[in-house]
Amino acid sequence: MRLDYGTELRRSVFAPFDGTTISDLRSSVLDAISKYEPRVIVKSFVITPYEETSRIDIDLEFSLKTSVLSLEQILLRVDSQGVTLL
Repeated sequence: MRLDYGTELRRSVFAPFDGTTISDLRSSVLDAISKYEPRVIVKSFVITPYEETSRIDIDLEFSLKTSVLSLEQILLRVDSQGVTLL
């Protein structure tokens, strides 16, 4: 029931894919990680918008503070159907 929990991912699918939207989305995701998962160190974060299909692909590489030598990766697809882990 926390209104501030989460990101703007789902709402961003219907926004214009300009530099401001992508920048705001990037900040939203990185802020949420920092606030709600302090064990994570983000190594790489790439957002690829596909305006013609109203889709956003996100590639996040990270490590955990307890294991900085390991590297994990999450690939997400966000579209009008929701968020899919690839």
